[in-house]
Amino acid sequence: MDLTNIFLPSDVFVGAPSQTKAKALHVAATKASEALGVDAASLLGVLEKRELLGSTGIGKGIAVPHAALPELGPPRGFIFQLSRPLDFDAIDEAPVDLIFLLVFGEEWRSDYLKVLATIARKGHHTAIISAMRNAEDSASLYAAFMASEELPQPQPPG
Repeated sequence: MDLTNIFLPSDVFVGAPSQTKAKALHVAATKASEALGVDAASLLGVLEKRELLGSTGIGKGIAVPHAALPELGPPRGFIFQLSRPLDFDAIDEAPVDLIFLLVFGEEWRSDYLKVLATIARKGHHTAIISAMRNAEDSASLYAAFMASEELPQPQPPG
């Protein structure tokens, strides 16, 4: 899947505030609403409502909050490397330090699911996630996420 139309370099943020899950969602909704020209409060409301159904913390320090808004079209993604890991009620109970916010129009739900599957696959690739966590700026974070999943896995010492 070509992610370059979904995740734009300008929509990647390093050191996002992360005192609480609520604060992280607020920051994510604000940044996304600015980029998309949608109401931040409406977007935040949809994200919070979705979180009430169950955490979007998918494990291994990754969360994928998502929202369908009628005025949106194809999926758009935003990447946040948090300033510190936080409790996100993730399924594995691990604190979250990488957030992938996905927003899309309702009729684009099947495309959103393909993006979600790609994120989950990359989330299992140790080299990509390690590079994302170690990124010191947005360009490095973006490059790490866009790296091919065919990169070799680091070899264990020994």
